[in-house]
Amino acid sequence: VGLLLAVYIHTSQLQNVRHVHTASGGVGGMGLMGNKGAVAVRLHLVDATLCFVCSHLAAHRENVTGRNTDFANCTTKLQFDVGEMVLREMIRNGSLPALQSATASSLGLDDHEHVIWLGDLNYRIDESLSTEQVLKMAADPASWAALANLDQLNIERAAGRAFAGYSEGVLQFAPTYKYQPGTHHYDQRPDKKIRAPAWCDRILWKSR
Repeated sequence: VGLLLAVYIHTSQLQNVRHVHTASGGVGGMGLMGNKGAVAVRLHLVDATLCFVCSHLAAHRENVTGRNTDFANCTTKLQFDVGEMVLREMIRNGSLPALQSATASSLGLDDHEHVIWLGDLNYRIDESLSTEQVLKMAADPASWAALANLDQLNIERAAGRAFAGYSEGVLQFAPTYKYQPGTHHYDQRPDKKIRAPAWCDRILWKSR
């Protein structure tokens, strides 16, 4: 198992990048295994502090609580040991107005001005719709907005149970899960377990 996060910087901006640090946290089996969890990279671009997170959260349509818990645990576990010098610099230039989740030498996600969180978040369409209904609506662009209203991540964000304060672009495209490999068709092969389509792969952001 593994998670990979690659952050690319244009060569014209390389001289403006400083204080690059990484962190990771497994939240899978026994709360430790890496089959579920997150990896992160943080850096300074000029005086702005940016943090990028890639995660893989709990699976299965009915397991909303598991995904919310994984999000909370990843947020807690992702700590960057940056040292006192970097903390003092951030406080001095105003990019860290108050120590929110920082300790004497480390930073948490919320100590950054911009956080970009992406990956297989595994949130599905609410179970009030059957798999057959979701398949039918996913095939009809006119129904995507109605499906998005029943998207578990949208519901949990609105309720403040996960990803509170994060923003996302409008879901104006078909659900991205689960296609038959090499095709543009949702996987409905009789020898496979038929899954309800969903927007599992997401990109969210939060700016202070």
